Amino acid sequence: MSYQPATIGTEDRTLEQLLRVDKLPSAVFSLSPAIGRAIIRLWYRYLTHIDPDEQVTLMNYGYAETGTDAPFPSLCREDEADRYCIQLYEHLTIGVDLKGSAVLEVGCGRGGGASFVARYPKPASLTGIDIVARAIDFCNRHYRTAGLTFARGDAVALGFGHGSFDAVINVGSSHYYRSMPCFLAEVRRALKPGGWFLFADFRKREEMPALRRQLVEAGFELVREADITDNIVRALEVDNDRKLALIQRRVPWLFRKTFKEFAATPGSATYDSFNQARWVYKSFVMKRGEITSPTPPQTKS
Repeated sequence: MSYQPATIGTEDRTLEQLLRVDKLPSAVFSLSPAIGRAIIRLWYRYLTHIDPDEQVTLMNYGYAETGTDAPFPSLCREDEADRYCIQLYEHLTIGVDLKGSAVLEVGCGRGGGASFVARYPKPASLTGIDIVARAIDFCNRHYRTAGLTFARGDAVALGFGHGSFDAVINVGSSHYYRSMPCFLAEVRRALKPGGWFLFADFRKREEMPALRRQLVEAGFELVREADITDNIVRALEVDNDRKLALIQRRVPWLFRKTFKEFAATPGSATYDSFNQARWVYKSFVMKRGEITSPTPPQTKS
């Protein structure tokens, strides 16, 4: 998969200028991962100001079953507000025994997903990494769960030894990485033989076959693959009132349209991209295969 380099600079842009761009993050995703990473850093900086009581810990699009009789996981009272975001992690980890294992989450954001996995599937340890320093500062300040730690890290240069983890989790952030092949090579290197790679993200419909091919060519055996676009759309719809109330309460009116795009509220360009199937969201449950991993390609800044 290739992206054209962005033609606009971000170094001298303020958060206010970036947030005035309409149709984010869909416009960002169409430009380049570099623009996306720059805006995500500014996004976390702004969250520090509008979320002083640290209510926002999960920012994925969520997951909701589409069947009327679909079961719901039992959650602690304090987790109910984030049910749909949590259910994306529940969907990804169901059927995989993580109890007593060493788990890494790449792209942990504000740590809500890592906290769920640490407290429910109960691995022996869970390490969350993110390239955004402010996100890691938030996690280290906010969480006090035994075995749960956070550190700054780069998805394409993980910095852990060979075979350090029984499972690696990655949810909704790989579309911003500067090299998907390098990321996959790093994940495979960090996993123990037979270790689990639990991965979920979206791509433009025409790009999804290339992503699937990259996963297989990187040396992962597909155990379960699911198109969850309809589940994402359903979650965006049923969780909409909560998100809108949060935006109304926290976000200055000048930026509310952009925040609705980030939250993919119904009526936004982001929501329409999923609802009209221009973007496809898939989940993959994989195991580290036994083939010899190819030499990782060089990354580009």
